[in-house]
Amino acid sequence: MRKILSVLFVCSVLFSCDRLVEPNIDSNNSSIKVENGRLVFSSTKHYLETTNSIFKMDQKSLDEWEKKYRINSIRQMFRSESAEKEAIITENKLMEFENAAEFMLATLNTKREIQIGDTIIWYNEGIKHYVPGKDENLLSRIKENTLFSTLKGEYSIGTLEERKPNKQGRIIMSATNGSLDARWQSGPFTMYKNGQPWGVRKFVHELYVTTQTMGCFPGGCNTQSTIYLRVKAEYRDSRGNWPNAGDARSVFINVSSIGPEYLSSGSLIAPYYAGNTFIYNSYVTTNNLVFGLAVGYGPTYSGYSPQWSVDVSGYIYQNFNGDLLSNAWNNEAYPLW
Repeated sequence: MRKILSVLFVCSVLFSCDRLVEPNIDSNNSSIKVENGRLVFSSTKHYLETTNSIFKMDQKSLDEWEKKYRINSIRQMFRSESAEKEAIITENKLMEFENAAEFMLATLNTKREIQIGDTIIWYNEGIKHYVPGKDENLLSRIKENTLFSTLKGEYSIGTLEERKPNKQGRIIMSATNGSLDARWQSGPFTMYKNGQPWGVRKFVHELYVTTQTMGCFPGGCNTQSTIYLRVKAEYRDSRGNWPNAGDARSVFINVSSIGPEYLSSGSLIAPYYAGNTFIYNSYVTTNNLVFGLAVGYGPTYSGYSPQWSVDVSGYIYQNFNGDLLSNAWNNEAYPLW
């Protein structure tokens, strides 16, 4: 069954959406540079081409891509096993990016910055602050007081939460910042290791969306939106929270996403057809597995909310290595979403 995923995105440039933010472009160099610990893209087109490439990478390929540039990316910090990890995440306010697209996690440094042309872009609490002319002093002032920021856009990060069906029988699913998607989970259950109880675990399968403006015009903004599938395992800590589990587990996935459509202004304009995606592989991992399902582009006009229309079917199998087979989970449905 095809489902409609509402991205709940509203365009915003300071005062209105009638100013197009375009950085000065270095047309002589299309390679990615690193300056002051942030990635530098020659143009918006170069940035979008790069994010498109990242979207198609598996986790191993993305690891190799990140190693080339040696920045402290948000993605690396989330995957770090450093003792200072939690302190750095808290200090730099990175938890808002927990559900961000992989391309955003890999391209933003832990200060939440990138640069396109001569314009530094600082991501902060749903707002993209544009700093022309590589003005580091202005960037510092904006970080101290955002009232100094005069050029802004928006980004939206959230998981998908199921809501009641509409008149056509499709399920309306909204993407809201910080919402949790608990539609597909197995547990809690007691995990066993070498025949002994080893704490409480659960498996979770979820979709999440990241949407951001890529320049505005009178009456709206151009938007880029991505939708991902995440396969993860969690454990219950002493405070009752559910962080990611680091135990080795086996995963087998056979999932198809057929004909996803990005409706950037609802039914106002024709949808962007993102193409089919087929995932068929097996893994032994201690990390979350993240798979890109679709990336879409289009104008979002004021007063309209962009949506994804998707149909994801198949099965996902998970089991902790050495655990009881009764704790294994084969999550199969046609459709899953």
